[in-house]
Amino acid sequence: MVKVLGDPAVREVGRLRVDVAAGPIARMFAAEEWQRPENAGGGAVFAGRVTKVVENVEVEPDPADRPLGLFNLDAHIHDTGSGYPVPYLRVRADVTRDGAPVLTGLPLLPVARPSKGAAGLHYGNNVALDPHGVYQVMVQLAPSALTGTERPALLEFALDFDRGDGARA
Repeated sequence: MVKVLGDPAVREVGRLRVDVAAGPIARMFAAEEWQRPENAGGGAVFAGRVTKVVENVEVEPDPADRPLGLFNLDAHIHDTGSGYPVPYLRVRADVTRDGAPVLTGLPLLPVARPSKGAAGLHYGNNVALDPHGVYQVMVQLAPSALTGTERPALLEFALDFDRGDGARA
């Protein structure tokens, strides 16, 4: 598991509760393709363009044989009152390591994993990262009536790849 460092691992801003995770690379496809058998287990992108997905793969890799250095970076964003996922937000991420930029302005696209129901709604993108060390992830949420904020929100997380293999901490 990739360990999320810091306390708390979940951040709150406005009416939102946000956490991040880095897991195995995911097959991401356009929403209208979610019923195709080869997309079982993958993530349907509901806004944005699937071509903006970094390092997309043709099929969902077997967990025991996943590509080294490729991960799915997720931001899970829920309403603090209801606990439900919040859709239709503009979410981006900057990733640094030892203060040096690794990824800048990475779009985290609204994604659903239909097999997981409401629990599968999140924002994500595939990323190529060295699978060792600590990364700082700055999640940027654009202001929206859904966020309860009038200014962009910046939430910082640290991911430690030396403490596991890729699930949410």
